[in-house]
Amino acid sequence: MLKFLARRWFLLFVLFGLILVSQFPDTATTLLSPFSTRYLAAATLFVMSLTLRTDRLWNAVRHPGPAFVAFGITYLIAPLLGWLTAETLVSDNYRVGLILVCTLPCTMASASIWTRMAGGNDAVALTVTVFTNSLVFLFTAGWLSILTGTEVEIDTFGMARQLVLVVVIPIILGQIVRLSKGVADLVDMQRKRLGIISQCFILILIFKSGTIAHEGLTEVEGQSVFSWAFLSVGVVCIGLHLLLLATGFQIGRRLFSRPDAIAVAIAGSQKTLPVGVYLLNEYYAASAHFGIVPLLVWHIGQLVVDTYIAERFYYLAPKEPEPTPSTGASPASASDEPRDKIPSENER
Repeated sequence: MLKFLARRWFLLFVLFGLILVSQFPDTATTLLSPFSTRYLAAATLFVMSLTLRTDRLWNAVRHPGPAFVAFGITYLIAPLLGWLTAETLVSDNYRVGLILVCTLPCTMASASIWTRMAGGNDAVALTVTVFTNSLVFLFTAGWLSILTGTEVEIDTFGMARQLVLVVVIPIILGQIVRLSKGVADLVDMQRKRLGIISQCFILILIFKSGTIAHEGLTEVEGQSVFSWAFLSVGVVCIGLHLLLLATGFQIGRRLFSRPDAIAVAIAGSQKTLPVGVYLLNEYYAASAHFGIVPLLVWHIGQLVVDTYIAERFYYLAPKEPEPTPSTGASPASASDEPRDKIPSENER
């Protein structure tokens, strides 16, 4: 039993925490109100960058193949799948919301955390985060104009400012702090503890998302959460997310190393919530009550499902070969540095 708890603590915290949030939403909202999602995301990315060797980050930039594939899944495959599914499998009430969520960029912080948890290349995930969010004004707005017939003009300056404050500056600061060899050595020795801290930040973000989801879903008038239309949207959203994740992994494993394939799968399939809520309220106010459902279901669903998938990725990873007497080292991996690992059963 203790072994199971040690191995699944994060997933259990996610599940039981969301249950408590749904049962005591007012209390949860009060307790979580001091925490800002922006500051939590920025803190998470700072810790991620602090524990990421600079050469690995530069390697992801110099060899952008995995990031480009994830970008293609985010801004080409996902919108087309979302549009096709919205036209055929969901009711008109949820059509706009499903198309909207499928055109959104990668999550700000969770993609990198989940990629590291899975034993993937988190440097690639960070690159995808910056890449997709910096072009949201072009690709998300363009797809929405084509697929919904609504001209969307995103506040480019405001989005760029948020990207710089929440994503770019924390990543740069983390790398600057690593310039001190003493600090870098200390951080490397404490990597597992810092990883647990970043996971705790993500837990708070998940619970915050739970309170937002509860508030949004209670505003859906005249619609039971057990209705066929509502449940079908949930199945479709989680199914599309899993399809995108599987597509990214299958493409990635054929073109790149396994850690890169994991990063492509997770970063290419996760969708950010704040941008979607802003666009829904700004341009699709008439559909906001029902349109919020696909956004919230996708967001919460990806966090819960990917927690389990990340653990499976990690524990099913091929074991590193033992050093051979002739070389004294195992064969070189596809990355410049062995991938970061989540804490083992005893260390977690």
